[in-house]
Amino acid sequence: MKKILALILALLLIFALATPMATAFADSVVPTAAESVIQTFREQAVKIALDLVKAAVIALFGWLGVQAQKLYEKYVTSEIKKTVFHDTVRYVEQVYKSIHGREKLRKAMERATGILSSEYDIHISEEELETGLEAAVNEFNGNFTKTEDHKKTADELNKKLL
Repeated sequence: MKKILALILALLLIFALATPMATAFADSVVPTAAESVIQTFREQAVKIALDLVKAAVIALFGWLGVQAQKLYEKYVTSEIKKTVFHDTVRYVEQVYKSIHGREKLRKAMERATGILSSEYDIHISEEELETGLEAAVNEFNGNFTKTEDHKKTADELNKKLL
C-alpha cells in the first residue's frame, strides 16, 4: 500500500512539474493565421467596447453638468429677482413719496430693470417685472399676513358655529 501511495505521489509531483513546462511550450508555439485573426478581432472588439463606455460616461457627466447649471441658474436668478423686487419697492416707497399708483410702479419698473440688466445681466419681461413688484408691494404692505389673519378668524368663527 505504501508503494502505491508513493507511486501516486511521484506521479502527482511529475504532473505538477510538467504542467507549467507544457503551458510554456504551448505559449511559445506560433499561432495559426486563424487564431491570430480571432485574437486581433477580440482585442479590437474590447477596445471599441471600452471606447463606447468612456464616451457614454463622458456624455452622462456632461448632461448632468448642464442640468445642474440650469437648476443653479433658475434658483439663483429667482432669488436675485425677488431680492431686487423687495429692495426696489423699499427704495421707491422711501424716495418717491409724492407720487402714487401707475407712476410709482413705472419708477419701480425702471429701477428694477436697470439693476437686473446692469448688475446681473438678467433680462425680464414687463409682465414678470410688474408681477414681481406688485407681489413685493403686497408683502411690503403686509397684505399677506392680513389675509392669513382674516382666514384664521373666519375658520375660528366657522368652528364656533358648527
